Amino acid sequence: MLRYAHTVSRFWWLLLIPILALPVAEYWHLRSTGSGYSAGMNIYVQQTAISDTTANNPSWLSLAQIEAADITQWLQSPTFCLDVAESSPLYARQLVLLADPKGSATADLQQHVLVTAQGNNMVSISYTSKNPTLAMQVVKGILDKATANAQVSNGRVGALNKAYYQARLYNAEATERQSAQKLSAYMQEHGVTATNIQELLTSDLTLAMLYDQDRNDQQTVATLRQQIDATVALNSLPASLVNQNGYFVADQPSASLVKMTRKKELFSVGIAVLLGLLLAGALLVMLTAMDRTFRRPVDVPLLLDVPVLAVVPYSSALKRADRQQRKLESVHDAKTSSGARAS
Repeated sequence: MLRYAHTVSRFWWLLLIPILALPVAEYWHLRSTGSGYSAGMNIYVQQTAISDTTANNPSWLSLAQIEAADITQWLQSPTFCLDVAESSPLYARQLVLLADPKGSATADLQQHVLVTAQGNNMVSISYTSKNPTLAMQVVKGILDKATANAQVSNGRVGALNKAYYQARLYNAEATERQSAQKLSAYMQEHGVTATNIQELLTSDLTLAMLYDQDRNDQQTVATLRQQIDATVALNSLPASLVNQNGYFVADQPSASLVKMTRKKELFSVGIAVLLGLLLAGALLVMLTAMDRTFRRPVDVPLLLDVPVLAVVPYSSALKRADRQQRKLESVHDAKTSSGARAS
């Protein structure tokens, strides 16, 4: 412990640097970035008519949670973030001055945009900035780009649905032809005609089974044709009509000043003080371990792992005598050198 105390007495100024620098830097950071304007808007979401994703969506997720996750996922795309930034006139001016506009916009939006689900159908979008007008422009840009992406996604879903229903219709028509052939062959074999088929259905179980199977296959084909017609009709509509039940703006963008609370500031500064103390402690241990100076007899076996055979005691009188002797020798040397130059 005495070695640590000696290190503190020698390098106290160096140990104070992290203890003071970290809290000051954290306080300055909080003052510079702790306050700003937060722009937010609420949108009401409802499943679009063109999207048939009920079977794919987990039942434990609400529609608001699904849409919030989709918008958050879009914010992971640098292209989407750059499009949002460029849609804001104020933000676009800043992008011109940046070396990497796409990377800067992506990092900024991922850090300052918050998308949360409020209930089953309400989604909240917020963005924090020093400029309230810029904040509102970014929030509006996020909604516009998300709506455009939703329209493109819905169009692709419509095309996939059409192809899916067409494939099912092809298989259903083939199945219906087979069931119709089986029913026709059985009727010819047993002398069943269209006039007496209804009378024989109650007595002939095989005929009833084949008849019901053919009717069911015909109904399946008719249903799939209706689904294909509905999908084609939706794909032919303008995007504005197809997505009219997608996003509704419940609350227009508005900005409000947000300040960091005193409790949060003190907590952050306290954490910085604790980190400064830990860093100073680590620095103290490192400086003590690097110090190889002998100050006490017990330091010799500790640092060199050899025993102490003898100790010369310290004497202030001998030190003063040694100092006087050195002074006399220096005077004698000076006189000797001056006499030699004179001769």
